[in-house]
Amino acid sequence: MGRFGWRPFFIGLGFGSFLWLIPWFRWMPRGHSTEPVHTDHSHIGILEVLRQRSAWGTCVANFCVNWPLYLLLTWLPFYLVQERHFSLSTTAKIGGAAFLLKALSSITSGWFADTWISKGASPTLVRKSFVCAGLIISGVLFLISAGTSASTPSVVLLLGGTACFGLSSPHGPAIIQTLAGQELAGTWTGLVYFVANFAGIVAPVATGFVVDRSGHFFWAFALAAGIAWIGAAAYLWIVGPIKQVVWGEQSPCLSAPGQVVSERASKATKRSGG
Repeated sequence: MGRFGWRPFFIGLGFGSFLWLIPWFRWMPRGHSTEPVHTDHSHIGILEVLRQRSAWGTCVANFCVNWPLYLLLTWLPFYLVQERHFSLSTTAKIGGAAFLLKALSSITSGWFADTWISKGASPTLVRKSFVCAGLIISGVLFLISAGTSASTPSVVLLLGGTACFGLSSPHGPAIIQTLAGQELAGTWTGLVYFVANFAGIVAPVATGFVVDRSGHFFWAFALAAGIAWIGAAAYLWIVGPIKQVVWGEQSPCLSAPGQVVSERASKATKRSGG
């Protein structure tokens, strides 16, 4: 952007994003399952999802998660240039490093969580531990970073905060999909991200207002840290156990269709004395 301006950069970014289609079409899931789940959930929809306390918890939590993310996406360059007095090229390196660390910690967090669960740990313990620890620690580091006067320690703390923020990233979608099950994963996920992306409207505006009134970014980062902690509290106390909700009487939970039929037949046999 410093060399060519923002227009060529935007055009290049837009066309470059299509490159992900190449590996997607090569390795995407092909849907070869031979045992489709036969369920009738026509009576269940978004209103049924809204009756779940955990649905409200995931909506609140993901809104709070998106708040610091959109702050970083929209205000980080301005913060580094105007308040920390870095050049535009240095700002690009810091911003790139921040999101690279976030991506790497996200992959690492997801791998450790799956390994931990595969060894018998409760998904509730594992998912909530990672997501809450990531949000709490990143909020603390963002707050300290904004309050540090020296530029170099501030950047180090900022990078650490984005890395810790990545610890929580893979677990929000995993929690939602586990709770909803495959029948209503789309409905529940759509509802959550409908609510969560309002943070993309509110967070940049609120950040600009706070910076304009205070003259610096400390209170903007303090607000983002506080909201991240609210998200952790929502996961901890509003979202229930991380297991599939039973949708009506026909829900197969997480079992295969054949297992469900066998279980019902077994129960019927026991009731009849067979």
